[in-house]
Amino acid sequence: MRLMGTRRAPQRRRTPARRPQPRRRRTPSKLQRLGFVYGMRAFFVGIGVTGALYLWQSGWPHSVASGVTEASTQFSGRLGLRVNDVLVEGRNRADRGAVLAALQVERDMPILAFNAFEAREKLEQLEWVQSATVARRLPNTVYVRVTEYSPIAVWQHDGKFTLIDHAGDSIPADSGELLDQLPLVVGEGAASHAAELLDTLAAFPGLADRMKAAVRVSERRWDLHMDEGIEIKLPEDQLAAALGRLSDLNTQHALFERDVTAVDLRLPDRLILRRGSEGPVVKTGENT
Repeated sequence: MRLMGTRRAPQRRRTPARRPQPRRRRTPSKLQRLGFVYGMRAFFVGIGVTGALYLWQSGWPHSVASGVTEASTQFSGRLGLRVNDVLVEGRNRADRGAVLAALQVERDMPILAFNAFEAREKLEQLEWVQSATVARRLPNTVYVRVTEYSPIAVWQHDGKFTLIDHAGDSIPADSGELLDQLPLVVGEGAASHAAELLDTLAAFPGLADRMKAAVRVSERRWDLHMDEGIEIKLPEDQLAAALGRLSDLNTQHALFERDVTAVDLRLPDRLILRRGSEGPVVKTGENT
């Protein structure tokens, strides 16, 4: 007889529970690392710039620099670097006192305390001074070279008298006493053509010395007014040839000593003389 009993159910094998795996730490990418590095640099640079701006606005660097400069200047003076001489070249018409005042230099002052740049600027603002060179010549000399304007004539226009240079530009100076020393050119366009006339006249000193004024006519040609009261009408072209004819005529026939009020040279083959009492006389030919 079989023993009957309860059958034990087969037990399932338990699978051991998995332990939770630790999370892996994500490594920053190269781009992230670069962003962090440059971000920190920008942060510290910003702090540095902010501090520098604060110090600059407070005037601290300027104060320190000024103190160092002043100390070095005084020290150089104790070493013998002091102004003993001021050498000025090229000054002719510029006022001597005004030049010295513009330099702001004193004897026995430390030469390194002399501001050459500022002195040059003030010199070039003076009457007659076109440009200037200023330099320290160690150990004890201040050197100044002045270039003055060179007037060639006085230009009369619109009721005013203006000094002009060789280029025809106005000179910022008072004509004053030069009115009787320089040629007078009159009329519109006279300033820009004065140099050509005066340079040509220089070849004929007998004419240049007698010229009292030159009047520009219609901005094309010249009428010369001589000391004797004679008016010379010059042509538009061939100025030198016309002046040569006039010079020869005066040399051969003492023209300026005769009773002549006007000489017309506008025609190359004809010379027209106007006498004070006898009226016009016309001569033709190359010997006129």
